[in-house]
Amino acid sequence: MIQGKTTRDYTVMGRDMSLEEKIGQLFIVDIVGRKITGALFRHFQRFKWGGVILFSRNIGSPHQVREFVSLLQQLAKSESPRIPLLVAIDQEGGAVSHLTVDMALSPGNMSLGATGSPYNAYRAARISGQELRALGINVNLAPVLDVNNNPRNPIIGIRSFGESPELVSELGVAAIRGYREAGIIATAKHFPGHGDTSVDSHLALPCVPHDRERLEAMELPPFAAAVKAGVEAVMTAHITFPKLDGHRPATASKPILTGILREHMGFKGLIVTDSMSMRGMTSYAPSPEACVQALEAGADLLLLCGSAKHQYSCFQAVLSAVRAGRITEARIGESLDRVLSVKSRYSLDAAPLVSAEEKESFKNEMLNITRDSVTLVKNENGLLPLRLKEEEKLLLIRPTFHARSLEDIGRLEAIMKRFLQSRHSNVKELTYNLLAQRINLASVRKEALDARAVLLFVFARAELPKAQKEIVKALVKMRRPPIVVSLLSPYVLDDIPEISTYLCAYNFRENSILAILEVLFGEVEPKGKLPITLPGLFQRGHGLVGWDHKGASFQPPNGGDTREEG
Repeated sequence: MIQGKTTRDYTVMGRDMSLEEKIGQLFIVDIVGRKITGALFRHFQRFKWGGVILFSRNIGSPHQVREFVSLLQQLAKSESPRIPLLVAIDQEGGAVSHLTVDMALSPGNMSLGATGSPYNAYRAARISGQELRALGINVNLAPVLDVNNNPRNPIIGIRSFGESPELVSELGVAAIRGYREAGIIATAKHFPGHGDTSVDSHLALPCVPHDRERLEAMELPPFAAAVKAGVEAVMTAHITFPKLDGHRPATASKPILTGILREHMGFKGLIVTDSMSMRGMTSYAPSPEACVQALEAGADLLLLCGSAKHQYSCFQAVLSAVRAGRITEARIGESLDRVLSVKSRYSLDAAPLVSAEEKESFKNEMLNITRDSVTLVKNENGLLPLRLKEEEKLLLIRPTFHARSLEDIGRLEAIMKRFLQSRHSNVKELTYNLLAQRINLASVRKEALDARAVLLFVFARAELPKAQKEIVKALVKMRRPPIVVSLLSPYVLDDIPEISTYLCAYNFRENSILAILEVLFGEVEPKGKLPITLPGLFQRGHGLVGWDHKGASFQPPNGGDTREEG
């Protein structure tokens, strides 16, 4: 059952719409600011957009978001065709979380993969969904169903549940169920798979060289499982698959969207594009032309970021294509029916606010899920758990926190400072800038000389930056082996295999910081298992559980060194 299901049938209203109104319903657009301005009011009056997408720039407090979304819905329903908006957000959890203040944050997909628990994936989605609905958000552009089988993938990585199609399928279906029960329209992405790329489609157009047989075995199973589970929406990938459709991106490929997704998999829901303003798409065709091609390929909803002028040009391109006969009105009608059918099945207005007691319960549950994900990969020298005498010095080296606002940064720093001060009095902290090409190693060496333990937090989406590698090498050379915690990609161990103690947090949000610190001091036992393989080092499923172990050394997968070349 869909929570808060509506009884209004908007598909009937679609029959009386003008062509311009029908086309407007096929766009989800980016908006500027946190309040309704005169310009925004006129923009919506003119184009009758079907939905909006919220980013961090639109978000202040939860109260502000709820009020802003309510006003947007009032605006949409005050003018013909008087149909409520799809209000979308990328709230995947972990690193990709636009709502961070006073929310029960999911640790993200790879953390959930490290727990190996479909129930955890379900509960994380159910809780996130309930909080989103209370703010008036009705579409989450999640879960990511990409199978991350490329260690150097710069854009998916920890956004994936892991490298196993079976695990991604199982946890993805559980998440979809959680969102549905919360009244959220879930969106499986990025079809037909963004996991085996080494290029970020926000910056360029990636190419996946695999044939259909390989895709059927690796990339497609999670999407097939999602379709079978009744997912309402699937988002496309701005990636070329030459063995499927030459150099045309999947977003504009009829053989991929209509042939594979619609006809082969039997998907009857909404096909939503990734942002048509991304370089992965604009490097193929200008956004207006790309929007037309996406509709020709079978897309229903065009996700469009950028200025009002840019949105106007894309709208006009679709309108002109219909008037010229390139796209038939019947084709527009097919997508409109799907959009309005989904709008009819869900209550699109805000759900009741989450009570203070329930919110506290949600936050505790998310923290426990996060605790279950912390993965101890190596503890060769038995440095963990930390057992320091009062006078012994702990050297903490960390990046200046990567966050979307000064408020986020301050909160993370306060959590770490408060935790450490309550456990150990002799802590020296050094920070480094993530953007720095070089780091002052002299201060690192000086402070490490009399340190009993060195705790180093590293941060990278793919390959570990040179400056962070230099910190590790300097510490190892002076025989002060650091306890290394990866705040993002677990694959960075491949760049620093000489370290003897290594943990994976999979994200840098406050729950993960707290859970990692609890594990480091032995207050919580590590339980997580790697949902990916670290080539030539550790295989998927590895993880030191509890403290009753003698350490872990090199463990070649499948009995041999399978370190990948190139």
